[in-house]
Amino acid sequence: SEPIRSFLLQTAILDRFCATLCNAVTEREDGKEMLDILERSNLFLIPLDDKRQWYRYHHLFQELLQRKLLGEVGPAQVAELHRRAAAWFAGEGLLDEALRHALAINDLDLTAQLMVAGLCDVLNREDRATLDRWLRLLPDEFIQRHPWLLMIKAYAFQFSYQLPAVWKLLDQIDAQMGRNEFGRSHPFHERHARLRRL
Repeated sequence: SEPIRSFLLQTAILDRFCATLCNAVTEREDGKEMLDILERSNLFLIPLDDKRQWYRYHHLFQELLQRKLLGEVGPAQVAELHRRAAAWFAGEGLLDEALRHALAINDLDLTAQLMVAGLCDVLNREDRATLDRWLRLLPDEFIQRHPWLLMIKAYAFQFSYQLPAVWKLLDQIDAQMGRNEFGRSHPFHERHARLRRL
């Protein structure tokens, strides 16, 4: 039926999915019902857990659906589906998957926004590996134009004790946006001050 066909095409962008994620991407409310129908119909749906909350499509079936989706709705609508998926994953705290959807459509601005939104959590964990991985996802010329991305780079250098590189980046950030724009009440202001006192 058309509702099932539409559901299959729209959710084909997802490498794994649950009912609420499907609802967010399709902007419908029948995700659980559709997954039950697909599973009963043996439509290449593979459960990923014993509770049958998370699923994926067979890879070849997913590739077929993705080609049909792009051919029928075009890149703009496919990009919108990825943005909905990115928003859902980010809201659930699954930032890596949110980033994958942003990068799937080469939306570097969305990718940067997601990184900035998750930065406090990464810094609180002192997770240098994540910072390094984030920076590898974006072209350096893009990073150089965005103060917040430069700040991520500065923290990565700080964790590896490359302090001269940190000072250089902080000066570059100051030149782009000025320290006053952070404001003394800004959550990163104290961190910046500590970096400069090291």
